[in-house]
Amino acid sequence: MWQLKISRPELANKILFESNILWGYQEYADIFRSANKLNKSISEGMKQFRIFGLNNPQHIGNNDDAMTKVIIKEFLDRDEKALIYCGIHHAITAYQQPQLENGKFIRFSDQRVGNRIYKIIGNRAFTICLHYPWAGTSGYSNDYSYPVEGVIDTLMKSVLSKYRSVGFDTKGSPFGTLACKGCIYEHGYKNLTLKDFCDGYIYQKPLSEYESVTTISDFINKNNIDEARPRFPNNSFKFFFDNFGTVFWNYAISMDADLKHMYQFSKYK
Repeated sequence: MWQLKISRPELANKILFESNILWGYQEYADIFRSANKLNKSISEGMKQFRIFGLNNPQHIGNNDDAMTKVIIKEFLDRDEKALIYCGIHHAITAYQQPQLENGKFIRFSDQRVGNRIYKIIGNRAFTICLHYPWAGTSGYSNDYSYPVEGVIDTLMKSVLSKYRSVGFDTKGSPFGTLACKGCIYEHGYKNLTLKDFCDGYIYQKPLSEYESVTTISDFINKNNIDEARPRFPNNSFKFFFDNFGTVFWNYAISMDADLKHMYQFSKYK
């Protein structure tokens, strides 16, 4: 668990570095400072706001394994509730993620952390999906488009902007019957709908208005680059990260969070 007793930028940066060497983003660090500020305002004896790090440093083991162990130890075994913020493919519970080979469905996976927790506590574990572009049918890293064929985005265009930030249940609502077509998630399923994919959904704004997180200046620097090099998780690019300096590392961190480049947000209206 991360408990900040003081509000120092270098301490927040160190925590992020230990969690994932490529997650040098200011908004993550701000969460620590906000939690620290809140806890200072809480009366003595009251339960404090706590932040747990679920992610295993990527050079050690499987992230879903590590995340599951933390959730069981810190929450399930103590009969406590938790809000888990993680990538959607970690977060899926009842839904099972299709695995592809050369663009063809081969099997389902039930080993994401949400799947594992769902097996233990059933419907007490549920998935809330944040609005984001969905990958097309050919693979997980290309051909992104609007979720549920753009129905939610089209509807929200007719709503005054001040009312657009909304969350809703999928089961028992008209949104739940929306078809999940033309996306990676429909592989292996017949007539997959939004309620099959997730239990809740949050829409904040049009995709064209999304902003990237802010890269922390010199997150990788002369004092930590030697520690970072052996921990780089992707062997395909390991040569570059083993041989290039801090400027290259920090540029890569910024590009990894460049939503407009990653998802081509210019095509969304």
